Amino acid sequence: MLKWKRPKVRFKFKPAKLRTDKKEDGWKLIQNNNSTGECSLGVVELLMGVPTSVSSPLEINNKSNLGQLHAEQLMEDQKVVPWQWRQFILISPGTLWENSFGERRVPHMIYANNRWNFGYSSVKLVANSQFRIVRRVRDAHRG
Repeated sequence: MLKWKRPKVRFKFKPAKLRTDKKEDGWKLIQNNNSTGECSLGVVELLMGVPTSVSSPLEINNKSNLGQLHAEQLMEDQKVVPWQWRQFILISPGTLWENSFGERRVPHMIYANNRWNFGYSSVKLVANSQFRIVRRVRDAHRG
């Protein structure tokens, strides 16, 4: 169901608190992947025509998905994000928020005005072909 997009990039995530805590806006944190350590990152797309979305348990509960902590740290070091990913909206469904209207949202990064910008997307919209899931990928030489 998922298709990998190259290139991959290595990055080391550090322990930290979320910079943007949406609880202050009345949002509820449903899940949050805040794993740390060095890993390779890649992006995957949902294949069009396949009846699935990022809101499905298969995608939301995947422990390889990056969360908001990861997106915030990538925002701090934007030069490590491959230029080939600029054409996509990068979502981090390892973190899932529910806003005060009951709408579920995931963190995203979008490239505009010569920089990556941070925000939140409705899980209902991310089946769009512009969205990609940022995920930890296994290195072939590391098994």
